[in-house]
Amino acid sequence: MNIVFLITAPFPIGMAGTNRIISLSKSLMLQNNNVKVLCIRPTEKNTKIINKDIEGYHEDIYFNYTSNTVIWPKHKMKKFYVYAKGIINSGIMIIKYKKLNKLDLIILSQSSFIIALFYFIVCKIYHIPYIYAIDEYPWVVLRPENYNFFYRKIYIKYFYKLFDGMLIMTKTLMNYYKDKVRKNCKLLLVPMTVDTEKFFNNQNIIKNKEEYIAYCGCLGHNNKDGVPILIEAFSQIKPFYPQLKLYIIGDTREKENIDFIKIKEQVKKLKLEDDVVFTGRLPHYKIPELLSNAKILALARPNNLQAQGGFPTKLGEYLATGKPVIVTKVGEIPNYLIDGVNAYIAEPDSIDDFAKKLKEVLDDYNRALIIGKEGQKTANKYFDYKTQSKNIHLFLSSFIH
Repeated sequence: MNIVFLITAPFPIGMAGTNRIISLSKSLMLQNNNVKVLCIRPTEKNTKIINKDIEGYHEDIYFNYTSNTVIWPKHKMKKFYVYAKGIINSGIMIIKYKKLNKLDLIILSQSSFIIALFYFIVCKIYHIPYIYAIDEYPWVVLRPENYNFFYRKIYIKYFYKLFDGMLIMTKTLMNYYKDKVRKNCKLLLVPMTVDTEKFFNNQNIIKNKEEYIAYCGCLGHNNKDGVPILIEAFSQIKPFYPQLKLYIIGDTREKENIDFIKIKEQVKKLKLEDDVVFTGRLPHYKIPELLSNAKILALARPNNLQAQGGFPTKLGEYLATGKPVIVTKVGEIPNYLIDGVNAYIAEPDSIDDFAKKLKEVLDDYNRALIIGKEGQKTANKYFDYKTQSKNIHLFLSSFIH
């Protein structure tokens, strides 16, 4: 099959959304499918540009920024122009691929109704199966304050009826979306997938002499991963382990991130400026190195609607390193992990319990390493992209007549 992903996430270097597209692409390529990724808008700002190429290959995956630029302009009208240009150009490319018999199916990974409707019309005219990949509740549900009442109603009622099929990450989301799609829409449960081989702790990983706990992810979206809880818990155990540091790996563009500003203020208030390291946004090849060198990998995700529906990609990456992992008991995480067997599980929204788990790991680190290795087995069994490859291929093949 010839498959095109339409995305708004940065590519090839980004966070969870980008990594999911890469692992899904590799799953499909493993079954001899041809995959292209079209980035329909710029993703970079003029500060610390990571993705510089408009077109190219990443791990044999072809990608193209259809707006012909990776950088957002500063002015609103210019932003609108380059976004519209990216959408129209991607539509032209879709039609071209179809006429050349180089397109069988489209997978959309973005949430704008108007944009999704545009591709729906293109797919209808040219008889292209139209699939949606979803990994959390709709933003109109998670952030209702950002949308007016009528838009929310129209979105929930009609958006998911645009698609012929959906790739859905969790059982919770499957139950939510199954009543919102049209009758003949096919659904496939696809658990979070990662390339586990990238994160194996082996001799190719450069050793870091510093001892640290690591968190890797987004510092925005109302601190969906509970970074403030992690920092408070770290401050509690720090006196017992004065050499230990906390690495926060992720985008920290301060002027645009209110959550990050609050976190910086929290670190200052706790007098941890010398102990909490903000790495900023890093090239993709550095992430496995930093995670594999960490003493502990931590995710203090609070118990909210977003956590209940989604499943963190970073957890698969954490587990794949074979290092001790501490997470909270939220969503479907307990379906895969057992406290003290293949991970350490703390109660959500509890600073004291998370600190207790950190200390438990550090006080008996040899046992923690054994538990970490069990976690690695879990990642290989459930979350490696190769495990899901055949199921995804067979599901998508069912749309090709």
